Amino acid sequence: MKKETLVIDCSVSGISGDMLVGGLIDLGADHKRVREAMVSTSEFSPSRATIDIQISKARRLGLVGTRVEVNCEGEHLGIAGKDLILGMKKCVKNLRLGKLYEAFAIAATQRIIKAEAILHGSTADRVHLHEAGSLDTMADIVGVAVALEDLSILTNCEIITTTIAVGGGKVKFSHGVNPSPSPATVEILKGSGLTITGGPTDSELATPTGVAMLTQLASNSIEFYPTMEITGQGYGAGRKDFSTFPNLLRLVRGLGTKSTDVDTIYLLETNVDDVPGEIIGAAMERLFEHGAKDVSVIPAYMKKNRPGNIIRVVCEKNKVDDLSTILIRDVGSFGVRVQICDRHIVPRYIKQISVDIGRSKARVKVKIALDPWGRVLRIKPEYEDMMKISREYNISLDEISKKTIAIASKMVNTKDIKNMST
Repeated sequence: MKKETLVIDCSVSGISGDMLVGGLIDLGADHKRVREAMVSTSEFSPSRATIDIQISKARRLGLVGTRVEVNCEGEHLGIAGKDLILGMKKCVKNLRLGKLYEAFAIAATQRIIKAEAILHGSTADRVHLHEAGSLDTMADIVGVAVALEDLSILTNCEIITTTIAVGGGKVKFSHGVNPSPSPATVEILKGSGLTITGGPTDSELATPTGVAMLTQLASNSIEFYPTMEITGQGYGAGRKDFSTFPNLLRLVRGLGTKSTDVDTIYLLETNVDDVPGEIIGAAMERLFEHGAKDVSVIPAYMKKNRPGNIIRVVCEKNKVDDLSTILIRDVGSFGVRVQICDRHIVPRYIKQISVDIGRSKARVKVKIALDPWGRVLRIKPEYEDMMKISREYNISLDEISKKTIAIASKMVNTKDIKNMST
């Protein structure tokens, strides 16, 4: 199965808002549309500044990427958080962004404001923002939102990020000299699930705006690229040009291939041709009682054309000896073949569903299977629960099954499933 995948590689150069905009443009987003949207932020920004956006190709240690420069004049810093979020909401509404992209821009802005409020011991409405409330910040977020929409990134694409290089040394801003990464960057990343690494230079590499957007796009970091078929790449150039590494944020787009999960199981097998069916049935029950995952009895013709059965048992390694003993003892087998097999499996979860039966309610367990992307593949009601209800209320298994599946289909979503027991 294949799905659109975007890898944001900030493992060397870190990430900033302008680099992310540049990378998306380099990946193919319409630079004219992005620029116009970024320029429009001056109409809604509470900082009352004018803005100029320059988009060009830039070389960093021999490699070329897209550089987005945001120049603001006459800016008034120290705005309230509530004014920044109000300006952002008006701006994205004016741009008529799709709901996903509008929500992204607003949420990224709120992440920054919340972090600043925590650091200043204030509230999101009252906190006064300095660099974080600049027109530059607003323009970068809007530019990324528009570029993402132009590339249809959020509609059907899995976004993955590498570990974030945050640089080192010290950074100077309105609150004096602080260690890099800045306090706001650390606060935004706290609890996000993303990982960081220091270096590879004595300079700030990850900015609050960059990580605020990244935490909205991805929920965990990877060490290695996933299995994927690459369809494109883009580079967003940072402001500085370092001598030891290219200051480029790399975006790699492709078709990710996810297989099912694989575990190892043991397959026990024996042939019998002189064992009555009731003895085989009793042996099956005993095998399940002692930990068999599955037991199958397959009719077959044995040597000299005698009819018989192949008894096949699926189990874990620690059950092999016990279950082999049961086969030898209970069905009179002279030997058991043991095979080690890979088993491809999909995640399965159990949920109890309340089903209306007349004026009463009955509880049915359902098994829910997911595909590798977390989408529901199948909902299967538990047979024993349905049989109990069928006998108690004198209705068919088919009716109970249809009712249960219909209710479960409405209730189930991937967030619920992750909290269920396997």
